[in-house]
Amino acid sequence: MKGLGTFLFTLLTIFPFAWLLYKQISTSLGLSSWAKKLKRRDATQLEAEQALAFLKQAWWVPNHPKYWGCCKTIYHSVVVSNEVNFETKMTIFNRLDKLKCHGIVRPIKRSKDKHA
Repeated sequence: MKGLGTFLFTLLTIFPFAWLLYKQISTSLGLSSWAKKLKRRDATQLEAEQALAFLKQAWWVPNHPKYWGCCKTIYHSVVVSNEVNFETKMTIFNRLDKLKCHGIVRPIKRSKDKHA
């Protein structure tokens, strides 16, 4: 009986750490994947919504310059795109702000005929 209690105690103490490690690795890989996909090009509305769905699943961004750079790459690709609507841009800005991603600028709403 003592062996079962030790096993359960070990399982209950290791499982939360394993789960957090899994979430950190999956978030890291997802950020890298999205940054690589959107690097040096503008995002479409569909890609912006998919990236937003991924960012909403992320609890935090790993504390490493590489991953903060990935967040900024994703954000820049969305903000400069003419295909992405303003509400999606604001939602992504607010999500990255909630994740404590510093150095991103609030999007500015511009009329389409102004630049023509």
